[in-house]
Amino acid sequence: MRDRLFRQPGRGALAALLFVFLASVPASLFGRPQSEVTVRRRAAAGYFGTFTQIVVFADFSGAGALRNWENCWNDVKALLEDLETKFSSEIPGGDIGRFNALDAGSGTAIADETAEVFRLAGEMNELTGGAFNPAVYLLTDLWGFTPRFSLPAPSRPVMPYDRPGGPSSALPDERYISAFTRLADFSRCVLSGEEGRFVLSKTGPDEFVDGQKYSLKIDFGAVGKGYAAEKVAALLRAYGYRYGMVNIGSSSFRLLERYVEEGGVREDDSFGADLWPVNIRSPFDRDEKYLTAYGKDEGISTSGSYDRFYTINGRRYSHIIDGKTGFPSGGEIISATVIGGDAARNDALTTALCAMPAGEARRVMEEYLGDRRVILILAGGGFISNTTMYHRNP
Repeated sequence: MRDRLFRQPGRGALAALLFVFLASVPASLFGRPQSEVTVRRRAAAGYFGTFTQIVVFADFSGAGALRNWENCWNDVKALLEDLETKFSSEIPGGDIGRFNALDAGSGTAIADETAEVFRLAGEMNELTGGAFNPAVYLLTDLWGFTPRFSLPAPSRPVMPYDRPGGPSSALPDERYISAFTRLADFSRCVLSGEEGRFVLSKTGPDEFVDGQKYSLKIDFGAVGKGYAAEKVAALLRAYGYRYGMVNIGSSSFRLLERYVEEGGVREDDSFGADLWPVNIRSPFDRDEKYLTAYGKDEGISTSGSYDRFYTINGRRYSHIIDGKTGFPSGGEIISATVIGGDAARNDALTTALCAMPAGEARRVMEEYLGDRRVILILAGGGFISNTTMYHRNP
C-alpha cells in the first residue's frame, strides 16, 4: 500500500530532506479562520522514491465534502503512480525505462507528458549551458548515487564498473569516466512526432569498455518531482481547493493560496499575511533552519550536495554530477533554492546551480532568473541571493 510509511526500495532514490515546511502548525496560526474552514492533510510514501504530502484548507462541513476530498486523494495517488511509471529510470516498462534499454539508433513511443518533460529538460539544458543534464545517469551510477545503491549489498545488481569495496572505497576507473562522459550528451536524444504519437530516439555511437556495450541513459529525477507537484496542484484546483500546498520529498513544492481570514493576525506578516513561510534547512546543521522564505501560488524547489556524498583522500564527492568533466561538481554551492514560476523548471534550475561555480551561478541568476527569487548557500559560509524576501535565522 502506498499510504504506508515505506515501499520496496529500488524505484527511485530517497530525496534529501532539504526543506522543512511549516505545514504542521495548527490552523489557528494561519489567521482567525471561519469556523467552517478546516485543514485536511494526506501523505503517502513511495512515489518518485520519496514521500508526498498535500494540505488543503476548505469548508468540509457540507454534504459530500469529505467524499470529494477522498476522491481527490485517490486521483492524486493515481496521477503520481502514472507519472512515476512514465518518468522513472528504474521502471523497465515505463517510457524512460524503455528508452534507456535501447541501443543507439533506436526509438520508442512515449506519452505526451513524457514529451512535455523532455522539452522542458531541453529548455533548461540550453539555458544553463549544459549544467542541467539528464544524460548523466550512467555517471551517477558509476559514482554510486543511483537507487540500486540503496538496496542491501546481497540483493543489489552488480555492474562491471563497480568497485569491490563500494563507491566510497576508490575512484572509478578512468576508462569508464571517459566513456560515460562521452555518452552524457543530451543532444543525442531526439523527440519526433506529434501529440498522441511522440517518439523518443537515441543517436550514437554507443561506447565499449572491455567488450561491454554501454548506451546513453537519461534520468528525469531532477525535474519529474516538480512537474508532478504542478500536476497535483492543478488537480486540487479542479476539485475546488483554492488554499493549500503540495510537497514532494521536501524539495519540490507547489504552493496554492494561503487561507487567512480578513483581519487575521500572524507573527510573521512582514511580507504579507497571506504568504506561506518555508524553512530552508541549514546545510551545516541538519537540526537547524538557515532562513525562512515566503511565497504563494508558485513553485519552490531546492537542491543540495550536503546530504548525499562520501569522502576519498580528503575530497568530497556528491551526487550532483558535472556532465562536462564526468566528476561530481566542485561543491562551491551546497544548497540552491528557487522560488517563483513553476516547480518543474525550479527543480532543474536548483540542480544546475549546485553544479556551477559560484560566479557562473551568479551570472545565470542575474541574466535569466529575474522573475524568480534565488538563494544560494556557499560551502564556505554565507549566501548569494537576488531577493530580500526572507528572514535569516541567527
